[in-house]
Amino acid sequence: MRPCVEEYAEGLNISVDEAYSLLKKNYDGYHFSPCSKDVYAPFSLLRALHGKNTKHYWFESGTSTALLEHLRHYSIPNVLDYDGVKVSEGEFSIPCEDAESPLPLLYQSGYLTLGEYNPMLKRYILKIPNNEVREGLIDCLMPIILKRSTSDNNGLVADMAEAIFDGNLNGALLALRSYIAKIPYDIITKEDWKVKERNESFYKLLFYMTFSMLNSIVDTEVKSILGRADVVVKTQNDIFVLELKVDKSVDDALAQIDDKGYAIPYEADGRRLTKCGVSISSEARNIVHWKSVNEVGEIVDEQNYYIDVQQ
Repeated sequence: MRPCVEEYAEGLNISVDEAYSLLKKNYDGYHFSPCSKDVYAPFSLLRALHGKNTKHYWFESGTSTALLEHLRHYSIPNVLDYDGVKVSEGEFSIPCEDAESPLPLLYQSGYLTLGEYNPMLKRYILKIPNNEVREGLIDCLMPIILKRSTSDNNGLVADMAEAIFDGNLNGALLALRSYIAKIPYDIITKEDWKVKERNESFYKLLFYMTFSMLNSIVDTEVKSILGRADVVVKTQNDIFVLELKVDKSVDDALAQIDDKGYAIPYEADGRRLTKCGVSISSEARNIVHWKSVNEVGEIVDEQNYYIDVQQ
């Protein structure tokens, strides 16, 4: 299919190597057995090559209505927690109607695929296969979870991506803070807000979903339970390593980045490395403090709205 890929690359004004990488990131990643090679989604791949673009066709291949109706029986805000989950085969291969979680439906409908397999423990790691599926799932869930329109989400992504490309993480977080401030308060009941695990789960989901949406423009790695920093964002000149804390300090977040060695894989990369701790207050229901430091621990940027919240 190289001639098709060459035409695709020409249409996007990128190299053929970059075209292969882009196609793999967006449409590859399916596995149907422990030893399976990567498998591309044929519908999406052929549409991309034919149109010479990198759109997300996942939801055009089948309606998402059934998925969303099924998810309403569970806790929709926890769906992305299944990206990287460790399970036995019986937990995702059973009939969907007999399941106590959305896991079988997510796997059997292609939103999750096989990642790794431990033959000794007979356990699998399931993952979202590629960027197309992740973004399609997020685009579908965001308006439902946050009661915001898709155009609002697109505006947020554009503002954050523009700031990050300029090396301005401060501007990206300001845009996210402004977006969160407009989310209706009735999304979660007052009783739910009193449950620490509930509001922490909501904010972490919001944080992960927002940065996942950036993945079509900026190279991002969003945390899964496999264990890494909450978010890593890469541009041509910068690498940002972010850790989120709810009702805890930014210093706690920065300490975790250092203690867990989240930034170590990027220290020899050559790009400017910035570590950032972000604190969300469940009282203010928003980001109230963030602090960015460079590789040697010097403060690069800091914004603290917590005093305003107390007043």
